Order: sequence, then structure tokens, then C-alpha cells
Amino acid sequence: MMTRTLLLIAIVAATVSAGVVLEPGTSRQEGTKNWQRVRKSKSNEIVNVMIMMKHTPSQLEELETAFFAVSDPKNEKYGEHFNQADVTELMAHPKVDDVVAWLQSGGAKRVDVGVHRDIVEADLPVEVAEKMLSTKFHLFQHSLREDIQLHRAVSDYSVPEHIAPLIKFVGNVVRFPAVRSPILSSGPSSAPSNGNWVEDCKSCGNGKVTPGVIAKRYSLPASTGLGGTANGSFAVAEFQGQAWDQKDVEKFSSSCNLKNFTVTHPVNAPQSKGCQIPIIGTQLCGEALLDIEYALAVSGGDIPLSDIYLAQFSLLNWAKQVSDMSDKDVPLIHSVSYGNDEAQQTGVPYMESVNTEFQKLGVRGISILFASGDQGVLGREGGGARFHPDFPAGSPYVTAVGGTDFATASEIGDEKAWVDGGGGFSDTFPIPSYQQEAVEGYIKNTKGLPPQSYWNNTGRGYPDISALAGTQNPYCIGVGSILMGIAGTSAACPTAAAVFARLNEVRLASGGKPMGFLNPWIYQNADAFNDVTQGNNGAGGAHGGFPAVKNWDASTGVGTPNYAAMVKKL
Repeated sequence: MMTRTLLLIAIVAATVSAGVVLEPGTSRQEGTKNWQRVRKSKSNEIVNVMIMMKHTPSQLEELETAFFAVSDPKNEKYGEHFNQADVTELMAHPKVDDVVAWLQSGGAKRVDVGVHRDIVEADLPVEVAEKMLSTKFHLFQHSLREDIQLHRAVSDYSVPEHIAPLIKFVGNVVRFPAVRSPILSSGPSSAPSNGNWVEDCKSCGNGKVTPGVIAKRYSLPASTGLGGTANGSFAVAEFQGQAWDQKDVEKFSSSCNLKNFTVTHPVNAPQSKGCQIPIIGTQLCGEALLDIEYALAVSGGDIPLSDIYLAQFSLLNWAKQVSDMSDKDVPLIHSVSYGNDEAQQTGVPYMESVNTEFQKLGVRGISILFASGDQGVLGREGGGARFHPDFPAGSPYVTAVGGTDFATASEIGDEKAWVDGGGGFSDTFPIPSYQQEAVEGYIKNTKGLPPQSYWNNTGRGYPDISALAGTQNPYCIGVGSILMGIAGTSAACPTAAAVFARLNEVRLASGGKPMGFLNPWIYQNADAFNDVTQGNNGAGGAHGGFPAVKNWDASTGVGTPNYAAMVKKL
């Protein structure tokens, strides 16, 4: 038997031997226009990496089968969710300790194995990372946000031959994330004149969407009826310096005649001593306060809210952080207003790994909603010979939330597709069974679709649902000690998620199970949503976007929430 000393010598020798290149050709994924190379990374600076272990085909098949079984109301296993230990038993990698030994012997500062034993997170000094991964790192800075910097490889990376068969790729080495900025909007110049607008927030200004407007349009009762207690939980995700402050939350609450509420569980979330107005300040709080204020207001303020924060936008780090939470502590509903184009990912293996993480959460009864994006069909990359579908909104394993405007400005009633709302068809993932009939019917029966050469008619369609998001009547939020207007699907997502948080409470209060992955329920109960049949999401595109029509469409999904109808379907 090899002694521990000889084993370590062998591992160190393998570290410096010729390696196996992973993700070849992906070392320049910054998209050129948004990320600027600043300098060579210093030897003692830290690179955070996420090592994704390989799963067997049988593991992935069993996970997906269980995921859809527990999520489908028509399946006899509906609601029989796994616990955290069940997922670990299914997904653990038998040789994860070999990867840990390799990292530790190479000089990793910190090594953390995820609870499911199929992810290894490590902090590596640059000189260690360059040696272990056989590459060079440079510091990059975002062109619009000087405070957002990260270290990325500038050439292909590789791992030793004895490690390569165990892992799928090393995350946070070559991928460059998107950076979100709030969409500021002053809204209508004159006050609504039709008489049905709700004026529940003092000093919000003309025609702003408020909790009262949302409650009226989406038929939400004034109270959850929980009497100050709740069985469920809710979370928003923030990244890239997005802080929040209690002072602005309280200003919003008092201005909108709401009870004082706050974030119950800030998970590493920074609180600012004083948020600034987004257009003039340096302390960025607009996105976080939008999420927090409407998550709390629309959910009724009784459901405990977590703000889960990570300094860098990494879906892998976020998923690990949530997965590592115990069954008792993990929030049941998650709203995430971040994403990127599929084409801006490092490749299909990366997206497949993210999808696996979504399934590991969904099989535990956790609902995940993602904003569909704010660039219409063109995506963040803009024009070209193809539309640019979003990821992870285009993942079959999450609920994608698109955007709408009121059909008539400042009149609470029918809605139309927001022209900038993300939506379309994945270029990577096929149509999942839960939406096959709806998507194929849309493609077959809809006139005026964009030219077929611009999109994939066999791809997963998104969004699944939508909510108010447009600049015509922006959301009123409290930030920088004032009330101002912000728009985007980053407003629609927490609003829609809050509606499902309330539905979860109805189930849990009667002894039922959480809703978990929402899409099978959504498509089986599409008639419980406000169908949107006007507008399209073709902003800036020469060939237009996807028109909103009766039933599901690729700009508004099955429609916007109608809580009174939805609660009857539980």
C-alpha cells in the first residue's frame, strides 16, 4: 500500500506534469466590449475556483426523473421531495477527496467541499492557480463599473491527467459575468386621469407602479392572513456590490402605508450606511432595494425574507451556497434577476452543470425564478444574424419571468408585452415535455413570427410567465432617501416570485407540501393567469420580436399572475 508521503509526492509530481486541457478555446469569453484587461494578476492575489465533479449518466438520469416526478401534479410522486441527505446520497462523487488532496498539496488557501460532495470550492493564490492550471491570470475591470474587477485566465487551462477524468471543468477561470444596472425611468409626465389608478404611496410621482397597483391588477388580498406567522420562506439574490439599507426600506414602507418590514435573514448581504441615488452615487443599492421592497410588499411582509449575497456573479457559487443550507433553513422560493446570453457562456458543459444544480434544488421542493432579461430578442450581444436567447432564463429547469406594460398607460387593466422583455427559444436545450403542446401550438398557429433563420423552432421557449416591468409605468422604489422609478424584468421577477411565496403559504398552512419546481403546475393551470395578447418583444430588431397572442407566447409566457384564480387551483 502506498504511504501517505509517497501519495503526496505522486500528487505533487502530477501537478507539474503535462495536463489535460479543459474547455479549450474559451479563455477569451469577456465579450471584448464590456471587460478591459487592467494588468497581470499579482502572485498573492486570490482566485476563487469552483471544481465541478463529473456525474455518471445514471446519476443524471435518476436526478432528472425524480425532479420531474416530484414536480408534476399529475404524477403520483408529486410533492415527495428529497431532503438534502437524499441528494447527497445520489450525487456524491466517490473520489472527491482526491481533488481535495490535489488542491491542498498545490497550496490552496481554502478548500470547501459542497454538502452534496460533487463541488469543490477553493481559494488559490494566483501563483498557485497558474501552476496548478497551467495558465496565466490577468485582472479585468468592467467598463461601466470600476468597482467590479476579477481575475481570469488569458490562455487555455489544464489539469493533471489523474484529475481530468474526475472533473467536468473548473468554474470562475474563463467565464465573464454580465453586470446589471437598474433601468431608471421617470414615468408619465401627467397623473393618471381614468380614475382606476391606485395612489397608495405618497410622493411616488405620476403613474408609478406601487404595491397597491400590483395588488389590484393581480387580485392580491391585502393580507396573507398569517397573523404574523409563516411556514414558508422567500429569498432574493444579489451580486456585485448590490447593498441595501434599512432606512430606505422604512421610507418605502411608510410612504406606501405598509407596516415596517425588513430582511429577516441577510446572508452575507452588505448593509449600506447610506445608499445614494443611482444616477449620482457610488453606493449601488437600486437593484437590491427593488428586489427587497417588492418581495416584502407583494408577499405581505409576513414571510421571512433572505437576501443571499455574493460579491461575484457566479451561478455555481450561488447554487452551492443555497444547496449547502439545511432543509430547515433553505428558503423555498428564490428570485434571481441576473443572467447572460447563451452564446456568452463558456460552453454547453457549463450550462449543463448549472442545470444539474437547478435540479438538485428543485428536487428538494425549492422554486427558482429568473428574470428573462431587458434587451428583447437581441439579448445582451445586440444585433446579428441570430437572436440571442438568455441563460439561465432559457434553462428548462427554472421558471423564467418576462415583462409587460399596461395596454393603456396608467390604466390598470389588460397588459401588453414590454418591447424590451427577454423571450424566445433556446439554441441549446430542446422543448421540455411540460410546455411542448403550448410551444408547438404557438409556432404552428401564430402569424407574424420573425424569420425562421433568426431562432430555433425546436428550442425550449421562454418566458414561462410575466409581470409588469416596462418603463411606461415604472416601479416606485425607495433609494437614496427619495422615491424614484425603476423598470425591468428585475422588477417583474421578485413580484411574480412573491405571488408564488403566498401560494406556498396557503399550501403549507393546510399541511401541504411546497410547490417546488413551478413549470408543470403553471402550464397545467395556464387559465389561472391573465393572458396577454398585445405587443411584442422586438425592441431594436429589424425583424421585430415574438408577438403576444392568446395562450402561451415567447414574449409573455402564459401571462401574468391572477392570485384569486391561482389559489383555487392549489
